[in-house]
Amino acid sequence: MDNNRLYTLVIAGLIFMGGVIILLLVKKDFKDSRKWSEKTKKRLDNSRLAKARIISIYHQRNGRREKELVHLNVWVYDEHSQPYAASTKWIVEVTHFKELVEGSTISIRIDMNNPVLIYPGEDWAVYAVG
Repeated sequence: MDNNRLYTLVIAGLIFMGGVIILLLVKKDFKDSRKWSEKTKKRLDNSRLAKARIISIYHQRNGRREKELVHLNVWVYDEHSQPYAASTKWIVEVTHFKELVEGSTISIRIDMNNPVLIYPGEDWAVYAVG
């Protein structure tokens, strides 16, 4: 077997192994995403609607994105407890930023097991972990 053919086989083998590794990593990522989605769905199923007043909001607008990460500090008004402060992060469609101003009231969902977890009650936002 000549050296050129050997090099070609080695390179082809490395490319194949790299492809297999990438495929396994992508598969793991999809599996983790599915688990996170299922967990979030269970949390949302175990939540109740409430209202919150925005105390402060932070987002760094990039200009070209359709959705952006927003950090919210809110005052939660829940008929099942005394009002309390909470913080949350949502991914929000930028066309709805006008609704997220200090002092405005928004719909939220409160996690029944952990009331400081505040999920969006609006269809234009999704909960962001962390």
